[in-house]
Amino acid sequence: MHSPEPPSERPDHSAPSRREARGPVSVDDSALSGAGGQASGGGGDYGYGGYGPVESEEGSSIASKTFADYLNWLKRYSWIAVLTTVTGTLYGLYLFTITPKTYQSWASIQISRVKQEAADVAEQERIRLGVSAELQSTLEKLRMPRIYQNVAANQLFANRPEVIPVARQFVMPWEPFVAKKAEEEPSSTVESPQVPAGALAGMMAGWVTVSVRENTNLVDIYASHTNPEVARDVLVTLLIEYEKLTAESIAGSEENTLNYIVEKCREMQESLFKIEGSLARYQGCIDLSKKIEATNLTVIEMEKRYLPKWPDLIEAKELLSLLRKRFSDELAQVINGSAEEQRFWKENSAMMSGLQGDALTDAQLKVVATRASVLSKAIETEQGILDNLNIKLKEANVSRGIATKQFEIIQPPTLPGGPIAPSQKEMLIKFGLGGFLLGISCIFLIGFLDPSIRTVGELERDARLPVIGAVPTASSKAPAGARELVLVTRKDPHAAEAIRTLRTGLSLLGDSEERRIFVLTSSLPGEGKSWVSANLAVGFAQQGERTVLVDADLRKGVLHTTFGLSRDSPGVTNVLSKAASLSSVVHQTEVENLWFVPAGGKSANPAELLGGRNLAGFMNDLAKDFDRVIIDSAPLVPVSDTLPIAKRAQTVIMIYRMGKTPRKALFRALRNLRSNQAEPVGIVANQLPRVAGRSGYGYYYGYHGGGAIDGYVTND
Repeated sequence: MHSPEPPSERPDHSAPSRREARGPVSVDDSALSGAGGQASGGGGDYGYGGYGPVESEEGSSIASKTFADYLNWLKRYSWIAVLTTVTGTLYGLYLFTITPKTYQSWASIQISRVKQEAADVAEQERIRLGVSAELQSTLEKLRMPRIYQNVAANQLFANRPEVIPVARQFVMPWEPFVAKKAEEEPSSTVESPQVPAGALAGMMAGWVTVSVRENTNLVDIYASHTNPEVARDVLVTLLIEYEKLTAESIAGSEENTLNYIVEKCREMQESLFKIEGSLARYQGCIDLSKKIEATNLTVIEMEKRYLPKWPDLIEAKELLSLLRKRFSDELAQVINGSAEEQRFWKENSAMMSGLQGDALTDAQLKVVATRASVLSKAIETEQGILDNLNIKLKEANVSRGIATKQFEIIQPPTLPGGPIAPSQKEMLIKFGLGGFLLGISCIFLIGFLDPSIRTVGELERDARLPVIGAVPTASSKAPAGARELVLVTRKDPHAAEAIRTLRTGLSLLGDSEERRIFVLTSSLPGEGKSWVSANLAVGFAQQGERTVLVDADLRKGVLHTTFGLSRDSPGVTNVLSKAASLSSVVHQTEVENLWFVPAGGKSANPAELLGGRNLAGFMNDLAKDFDRVIIDSAPLVPVSDTLPIAKRAQTVIMIYRMGKTPRKALFRALRNLRSNQAEPVGIVANQLPRVAGRSGYGYYYGYHGGGAIDGYVTND
């Protein structure tokens, strides 16, 4: 390599280089990372022993997720859904093979006896129990713990090991070893577990299901068990115990009914005697009422036929007056002789207030007639009830002691002919669908938790910058541990085409005078800025432009390895510190029209060195001697070394490693540039994944959500 000469004395580029014998240059992957070709973070050259943690960017503007984002997640991680679905289906198949078969016995009963009315008493006192309530009562009785305790205690289930359902039908790997050890140690006794009666009763209650057929009085009873005979025997014993329970209930009900009828008869007799006594008190008043009515009619007839002083008329009037007086005296005795009558006449005194003489007597006559009619009707009613109770009493005495079944067995318990569970189809569908839903949930969770950006559309939307280049991942044919300059070696045509496309896009931003100095930077180490810088410089050189590549990453520069120089070779630090001239640090490479300026020796404070006044002169001198100046600078988030360079450069380009760098680191880097009036012209999407088996331009990306164009998708 040699220093560039003044433009008028530029050497013939056809002359052989002094490093011609070194062969093709390459980038060591130990220093460069993947498609990025730069140092992977963790070194101690940035700051205090490393890059340090990346702080969260408060207030970063992150666009909300769109339908395209969800669709991309599903495309990218569809293998997760496939894996969980297959796993769930296989797990369902495994459970089907180890799950014991379940058999179900069935019986049906008909409720044939509804509880009788206690007595035909007054309508408002009747107690009626309908069929629906009786069926509900039957269901509740069949669920009572007492009945299952009796079933569990039945001798039919004594010393019967198959009563306990089979838990599984496979042998664990360690069980043969345990059994063999137990045989070798006869002193140790292995006791079979005994299930308490209460626990067995609870288990039996769980085996039985009871349901009522709609609009009928039929009750279906089912018992499920891993042993068909046990299922049938449970139902048989259950119906026996239920019959005993209902017989006890009926006997008790009949005894209660008999006692109720006897008590009610006594009450009716007392009430009837009381009403008859009240009516007897009014008998004298009733007789006088009839005489008064007859005498009054006689007086009315005589007044029509005789004069007022006719002796018979006068005598009839005197008799009527006497009868009225006797009625008043008799009524007073009735009222004073009973507290109940006093209360009755007091309640009806309002209608007679203000009346005197014959008017008062006439009102009393009407009340007495009404009272007598009411008492007579009450006697008739009470007598009818009493007669009916006597009939019921006779019927109860006749039927007393006769047990009546409350139900009839329509279908005796059956012996199951085949298992009802498990269903292979249902288990496969259930677990397969569950696995699929779990996979979809995991995909969306991964998408929401992924801190990086994986599609070009998302990168442009969130960064609010255009994507000016897309570089695919390293070719599978590239040697392990190294990534070459693709425009020189031509071993990776896809990556080479991506660099040419980037070069063309940058050339269209303006003429060479306006866009002469390019600064390439990134948010974090490991994003590929050094590799893109080197290959972009080669691209400009190959189209005949005098190009210089400057390694301005003074802390951890790696480009010196690309061109066969040592880390301590004089370079940028020496020029900025005035320890060397520019011409002494510019080295011509084997690539025609390409020169290289290394980072130089290590500096105690690179930020102050780059922020000094010598930087402007250094960049101006490079711009005078070369058509294109490509500067590879330090990452923006760990250190601030790049900001003085970016502020003086004509074009700033951000490199972003797709699917790797956290988006908040990108946002912070962009904020640092914008706060220093160094707006990037765009972003290069680095390490876009390839599609296996594609050729040609298959690595190109889709701008809208990372869709596929010419066979390339941006999903991992």
